[in-house]
Amino acid sequence: MSLGKLILECNRLWKNNSKSPEQIQAESLSAFRRMAEYAWNKTSFYPEFWGRCGINSRNLMSVRPEDIPVITKDDVRANPEKIAAFPLKKNKNGEWDPGRHAIPVHSSGSTGLPSAFFYAKSAITKTEANFLRLSNEAGNNMVRWTDLPIKNIHAASVGAGYASSTLLIGGLSKYHARCIILNASEPLDEWREKIGDFKPNFLSGYPSCIELLLGLQKNGSIDLHPLKIITGGEPLKANIMKELTEYFGADVIDFYGCTESLIIGAGGSSFDGLYLFDDMNYCETDESGRLIITPLYNPAFPLIRYKMDDLTDGFTRSYGGPLPYTHIKRIIGRDADMLWFVNEKGIMDFLHPLSLDDLNVNGVRSYQFVRKDDCSFSIDCISDIPGQTVENEIRRQIDELLRSKHMKNLRYDIRFPGHLQRNERSGKIPLTII
Repeated sequence: MSLGKLILECNRLWKNNSKSPEQIQAESLSAFRRMAEYAWNKTSFYPEFWGRCGINSRNLMSVRPEDIPVITKDDVRANPEKIAAFPLKKNKNGEWDPGRHAIPVHSSGSTGLPSAFFYAKSAITKTEANFLRLSNEAGNNMVRWTDLPIKNIHAASVGAGYASSTLLIGGLSKYHARCIILNASEPLDEWREKIGDFKPNFLSGYPSCIELLLGLQKNGSIDLHPLKIITGGEPLKANIMKELTEYFGADVIDFYGCTESLIIGAGGSSFDGLYLFDDMNYCETDESGRLIITPLYNPAFPLIRYKMDDLTDGFTRSYGGPLPYTHIKRIIGRDADMLWFVNEKGIMDFLHPLSLDDLNVNGVRSYQFVRKDDCSFSIDCISDIPGQTVENEIRRQIDELLRSKHMKNLRYDIRFPGHLQRNERSGKIPLTII
């Protein structure tokens, strides 16, 4: 899609900002019903799944959303070819391959094995348009024609299939933007070298990684003056948001998206809490506050009432703020702490949770990293087939990660306990224990 067409799509979304909450909710519900009908007609999964609950083609459009059963990541993992609205087949490596029909994106696997999701090209375009809408809606620094093409530094865990990588590689490059990528698996010294004298007008990435850039800015190692800082993937703490605004002079946008829906909502330095974009997703919560989403913009892989692991605080459709969308105070239970160690040079450096998330060993269902001290940690694994072969593969992957981070000096042991430590408040099993 050309830049002109992207701007037209952005303007269409922008107009929704001036509608009433009642109008937005009515349109979102209508879009939900259209997507449910589409899923019934285009997939084999939903007629079978809903039919067991007494839903059929005659009563589907009159059934209340809350009376339609939710689906989970386990349902998606077990039935991707039935949920896809296109022919989905496995390649010679045994991986699901959408061919030209869609773009694959995988989950991080922090709450289980990684799962594959698929996006239509039109869905990527709408996500890009929403970024453009969001950039000039939030804050005081306007992005002008003279600021294009965008110059961006992205600091995160980066790899093929990550949602953020999909948007960066397929999005920014398409519009001739320049982007320096700082990978969480790289040493901090390499970050400084990559940045050099590059002058970005955007920073993006995980809050924990942007906070590292903040530290470099404070000690004079870098001198950046972006217009916008877009964070996502982890909770952004209020004190860090304030510091980012003060030290960089930028508008901070706290972007909320995930593999299941690349765009769900946003908060930031000019908003109180988070707005959920009802023109992109139909949003609900269950009785415990867990978020349920129905993406309205991705016809390739329809997810109808997908229950997430995220817990919301203060979900309301009638907040009364500057935007007409559903509002929440915050997301609970998405925080994962980085592990800090002394590296081979005697300098403190980090292992990022989403680099650790890349551990993928056959037979290992879940795992947890437990920091012991500045030079050692344990890996607790739940495995169907614990044994030397599994342990050797874990060591091979971890040794490669430590080599890339100049942390071969670290000691670690691999354990196979009966269970992993759980966060008592959120009910989630954190990837890292400090």
